[in-house]
Amino acid sequence: DNASLADPNSFLKQGDIVEQWDNLQVAWDTAMDVLRAKDTLKHTTGGMPYANSPTGSSSEGKCVHPILAITPGMTHFDGYGASYCASVKRQQYIQYTELLIEEMEASGLFLAPAPMLAAFSLGRQTALVVDIGAGGTRVTPVVDGLLLEQAQR
Repeated sequence: DNASLADPNSFLKQGDIVEQWDNLQVAWDTAMDVLRAKDTLKHTTGGMPYANSPTGSSSEGKCVHPILAITPGMTHFDGYGASYCASVKRQQYIQYTELLIEEMEASGLFLAPAPMLAAFSLGRQTALVVDIGAGGTRVTPVVDGLLLEQAQR
């Protein structure tokens, strides 16, 4: 049922915070099906299944590829302290990891913030990333591949 995918951001609460984890899981399931990431016959020679695939099915089983999941920069929430923001970010990362490792059965996982990957995509480890979107504008300094979250605006 792709009805819950009518709004691609239906799982978001406030900006970057995921509230509806079931809707996010439906989005990941749909992406896995479209990309055939669970297809054990996809990258083998002669159509032979992977050795660790018990059924040899082309659509069942765990994700045979490691996942690079892009996470938002998790900007500071107006009116809340730094410890609350850090707690929310930690909780979001834990739930995201549980979803991808336990439910999607990912073989490997790396959660990377979007500003860092934007800098890396241009071949830069140090950059000032300006993200202009429908929800607002975010400016994030990236120094040697690390976000300077205190300077993020």
